[in-house]
Amino acid sequence: MSPSNPVTVKLLEELGASTVNIPADATLAELAEMRAAVTLPLDLYVESPDPLGGVVRGQELGDLVRAGAPLYAKFGLRNAQAIYPSGHHLDAVACANAREKVHRAAVALEWLERLSAGLVQSKPGAAGLGVPVL
Repeated sequence: MSPSNPVTVKLLEELGASTVNIPADATLAELAEMRAAVTLPLDLYVESPDPLGGVVRGQELGDLVRAGAPLYAKFGLRNAQAIYPSGHHLDAVACANAREKVHRAAVALEWLERLSAGLVQSKPGAAGLGVPVL
């Protein structure tokens, strides 16, 4: 379940969450409200797979970052063939999907640089990243 209000987001932080998944269609005002409620990073699909609504917001990345930073922009793939549960019979499709996700993220980063210069992106391995520890 993705939280849809600041109270739920705050509760998740108090329970020990290291990041919170935000609904892909959250408005900028809702995102800013959630940001005001917590300090932990917010996860947001900039492009979500069809089963999660098929939202495409790459052109809004600068506004999303300004409203929600620290924010992890995630890229699903709209209109893609479903591959789960996956197996060797879907290797080519899984690889093609992964390449396209990287392409879409690169395009969104170009928009971000062109339309919202000055925003800071974390470097790989930066302190505070919400990476699972096993």
